[in-house]
Amino acid sequence: MKHLASRHHSAAPPWSAASAPSAPLPTSPLTAPLPTSEASPPPPPFPQSAAFPQSPPCSRTTPNSRTHFFVSQIRRATTAAVLLLLLLLPSCRNPQFPPLTRGELLPINGTELFVRTVGQGDPVIVVHGGPVLEHGYLYKHLEPLAESVHLIFYDQRLSGRSSADVDSNEITMKNFVEDIEAIRQHFRLGRIHLMGHSWGGMIAMYYAIEYGENLQSLILLNSMPASWEVWQEENKRLASMADPADAEARNAVVSSDAYARKEVSAFEELHRISFRGQFYDRTLVDSLSFYIAPDLDERGRKFGALMPELINFDIHDDLSSVLAPTLIVYGAAEAAATLSGQRLRLAIPNSKLIIIPNSGHFPFVETPGAFLTTVGSFLKKNEL
Repeated sequence: MKHLASRHHSAAPPWSAASAPSAPLPTSPLTAPLPTSEASPPPPPFPQSAAFPQSPPCSRTTPNSRTHFFVSQIRRATTAAVLLLLLLLPSCRNPQFPPLTRGELLPINGTELFVRTVGQGDPVIVVHGGPVLEHGYLYKHLEPLAESVHLIFYDQRLSGRSSADVDSNEITMKNFVEDIEAIRQHFRLGRIHLMGHSWGGMIAMYYAIEYGENLQSLILLNSMPASWEVWQEENKRLASMADPADAEARNAVVSSDAYARKEVSAFEELHRISFRGQFYDRTLVDSLSFYIAPDLDERGRKFGALMPELINFDIHDDLSSVLAPTLIVYGAAEAAATLSGQRLRLAIPNSKLIIIPNSGHFPFVETPGAFLTTVGSFLKKNEL
């Protein structure tokens, strides 16, 4: 890839409990970004040409006139069929597939990714946070958007219900980006809307830099920062906001027999403790539902192969090449609202920053009305 080959990255895995069992749970949030490009002009109207001339009306019932009448009708029907085909060409560029509402494993870029789709309309590929989690915590909260767009959710490589049979050499930022491109090609899509949350925001930003020509729009929801420096600032701010009771609860889980046995319930509880501090209303953390893979611990260890790429990165300058309309969303109660938000707005030329009051890292849970209105109107404004 032209950009990734020469760039250092740094997005230490935010809140994944999938790091080594003895390691403390990281306290940084999820993250995600997205870019776009202009829609194709509509196909030119089908020209009236000598190939399909208008026949005069038939006035007599002689054999020749009847033949002329039928030929005329066939020509008119053919013209109508061609016109209909041309009218359908835009949707052929982005064909509508039967929804995979229950999801299925698809062969994507050398691995198997779990993909689930819902809705009809412009394609929106959704990149979940994590890393090593899955799309489920987003699904029911974004599903209302499916009334007007085609949402394509997937579990990233090594994550959720996607295959864990991935060689550590294949855990690279390049492949996380190429997975999105392979999904786009699998569904034979033209330009797409790309929506990334938290860690997924970072992946979306890299995709936008690499494949900006394939983007209709980019939506960065509570995205991870675009540089190591800002990420460290956010971590310090987040640590200063931490509740000591959460640290005690986390230590209790880590020292439990369930955690030693690598039980799913222990990992789930660790994630809830981590997420709780990222809510404006901490009581709403139970509104999050997500799938924890039984082998989450092992998946987390494999993900560690990406760590060398997640140090001392800064892609702010590269984001200047992202020309797609970009929506940047943060909750007012999260540190990133005043740190990452403004920097991303300045780095991405055609971007708009929205801060949603009374919410933290999960505005789609805490303020669903404001969230859906903000994102839905942006997608409508920038539809294909």
